[in-house]
Amino acid sequence: MDVIEKRRSNYDLGNNLEISKKDLINLLRKIIYYAPSPFNVQSSKIVLLNKKSHHLLWTTVVEEFLKKNNNGDLLDSDKARIKREDKAYGTILFYKDERVIEEFKEKLDAYEQKSLDSWCIEESAMLQMNIWNELRLRNIGAHIVHFDDIDEEVSVAFDIDKNYKLVAMMVFGNIIQEAAVKPKKDIDKRFIDID
Repeated sequence: MDVIEKRRSNYDLGNNLEISKKDLINLLRKIIYYAPSPFNVQSSKIVLLNKKSHHLLWTTVVEEFLKKNNNGDLLDSDKARIKREDKAYGTILFYKDERVIEEFKEKLDAYEQKSLDSWCIEESAMLQMNIWNELRLRNIGAHIVHFDDIDEEVSVAFDIDKNYKLVAMMVFGNIIQEAAVKPKKDIDKRFIDID
């Protein structure tokens, strides 16, 4: 339970990790290898951007995307966000492979075909949580970022398969300052026990 209690959305991150790049890659490969998936479809893909590629994502790709969606301007809040994200060590891009999902649907009944897309989002969520917890065990902080419709820009910048649909991004790095503990709702209103 320690890691679950310690895991937070940490935003004050640096770019100095105690784990080597090789060990980080091996850790991520192992996590995705053992990640659960519906019908063992294994549609989740991850792309690790670190140091230079992470910097390119935030100072070029995301910056241009935000400008394009705001009449060519970059808001002060966007500038601050880009600066904050760029300070971290890296970003993990979480994808679902649309081609794998569509091909797999041919083996399923109508109900399963209709539901597989949402089940694969849940597959990605479990993968994200597993990675987040494993990073936290190593005193690496992280938070999740979502942008709608940035797939094209990211795919072009990093030569990523166009069949990959971006689900989430996880920015990570050494924790400069721990995130504050957020208030929680009454557990008795969130947990129901039925005999």
